[in-house]
Formats: sequence, structure tokens, C-alpha cells
Amino acid sequence: MKKGNTVLARAGLVCAAAALAFTALPGVTTAHAGSADTETASVSQTASVSQTSNPSAKWPTPYATYAGNVDYTVVGSTMSVSENRNNCTKKASSSATLDIPSDANVLKATLEWSGTGQTIDTSVTANGQTITANRTSRLAVANGLSLMYFFVASADVTSLVTGSGQATISDLAWANTGIYCTSNSAYGAWTLTVVYESSTVEKGQVNLYQGPTHTKFPTPGTTTVDLSQLPSQSCWASAKMTNVWYDGDAYKGEYFYANGIYKGNNTLNGSSGPNLDIDTYWGGLNAYQTSFSYAIKNFKVSTQWGIAVEHAVNSSTVVKIANCGDKTKA
Repeated sequence: MKKGNTVLARAGLVCAAAALAFTALPGVTTAHAGSADTETASVSQTASVSQTSNPSAKWPTPYATYAGNVDYTVVGSTMSVSENRNNCTKKASSSATLDIPSDANVLKATLEWSGTGQTIDTSVTANGQTITANRTSRLAVANGLSLMYFFVASADVTSLVTGSGQATISDLAWANTGIYCTSNSAYGAWTLTVVYESSTVEKGQVNLYQGPTHTKFPTPGTTTVDLSQLPSQSCWASAKMTNVWYDGDAYKGEYFYANGIYKGNNTLNGSSGPNLDIDTYWGGLNAYQTSFSYAIKNFKVSTQWGIAVEHAVNSSTVVKIANCGDKTKA
């Protein structure tokens, strides 16, 4: 798969963008009870889209699958002013613009946020409204004699996203002092992943995956993520994949591989803002290929702060596989 431009659309690039409707619909509450995996697995089907959901699933199993005239987009932004220790200042809020077709029917919308610190922030404010996580995770990473913590939280906001517009996130709490700042690791960031049905997109299958995992640290090595339950088809099928990574640094380096094929160096470079990468790759799957893997191999780099090793958190991945036999639109 070839890396393309990030799908992040920054606020201000889309003229006259309306605010996203993060507003509770009748009978819908924004307080998603519980701290983790509070939903149950389900399978449903409309006239045009089949859906499978298992919110507690982690790599390599998708936590949601959609098939039909479906596609996805991932946008996001960072609360970090800079990626390095010279300025660990926090932004009070940040924005990104969601742009989906005018006839889109939103099938799934997941708001995710991540940051440094032992305390997991279980709620943020989205367009003025409190959103509470229904799933949280925390990673502990050794850095010398100290432990650094990285958290990821997410909430299902499907009922609250009704179309294109600007999302503004605030009140994200994360640690930006001490070892987090001095090691160039302090960050806070968020993403919004939206799966939608539209007559303007080709038929295919969208799989949503979640971790998190992270690159090897402090000793470098290779981190591999496996993705399963891709659709079995009798011919080559085009595909795209989007990875969300936090804490990547532009001044370091790492090799990215897709199914063992080298795709580039220093891909985790804050392409979507300091310490945030929303990276999309295009490629394809061979006939009857139902699984896929990608890997990050980091290594020691000589920097202005001395020898360093890239550390980054991979929280989620989205894949769309086109129907090789039927690409007709609705």
C-alpha cells in the first residue's frame, strides 16, 4: 500500500463549514456509561448495508464491519503546540473539518482521544457538549528508571454526527510536565472516524480495528499489527488503509512495511499536527487474501538531544476493500 496524503482536513481550509451536530437526538444521551467495552456484539442489515459489531474486539479482529456502498474518513487534530521539550504548552482546544457526501448516511462515528499521563481522561468536550468514553486503555512504557503512561479513550458518537462540518474538541487533560516534557513525549490529540453509506461511493467492505499497541522502546525492534476478516474475493481488489498514530516525532526515524514490503522512512513525523499522524495508504489484496499485516521497525537516531528511539502509539486502523466483481454505485 502506498502512503498518500493524510485525510485530515484542518479547520479553516473548508469555507463556511457548519458546526458538526454534536447534539443529542430525542431519547439519546451523550453520557456513555462505563469505562470500557460496555456494548455487546451484534449483527444487523438494512436494505443496502450489512453491519457487524463487536465493540470489545481488538487486533486482529475488527470491532465493526460494514459492507455495501460504504466508505470512511478520519479527521483529527492535536492539543500540542510543539513536539519537543522547548515548548510543551497545551492548546485549550483544536478543530478539524469533516467532509462527507451530502447524501451520506452515517453508520458509525467514533471520537477518540489520547494523551500522556497516568490518569486517563474519560471525557472531553465536543462542540460544547460533554462526551464520555465507553472504552479506555493505558500503556506503561519504561524510560530508564521511570515509567511513562499513554492513554487512549473513545466514545461512540454515531447518533450525534449528522453530516459535514467542523468539530472542536476541548477539555482534554494530559500530562505535559516532568519526564513527559523532558523526553519530548508530552502530547494530547484526538481523531474522529466516520463510516458512511452514500450513492457516490463504490461498493466494498469497511473494517474498523482498535488496539492500542506501540513501537518498541527503549530498545528498538519491530512492531507488527495483524488485520483479519477481510472479504474473500476471487480476484485482486483495490484497498486503502488509514492508521492513527500518536507521539510520532519528525526528528526521529522508523521504517514502515505493508505485508513485508518497505514503504518508507520516518512516516511517523507529525504529518497531522505535533505528535499526530493520520496516514492513509493505497494498494490491493490478492485473490482470496483475507488477512493483512503492517509493521513499524524503529532504530537509534542521532539527534540534537542525543541518541533517540522513536516511540509512538498506534490506536486504531480502518481498511476499505473494494468489491472486485461489482463496483457499481447505488
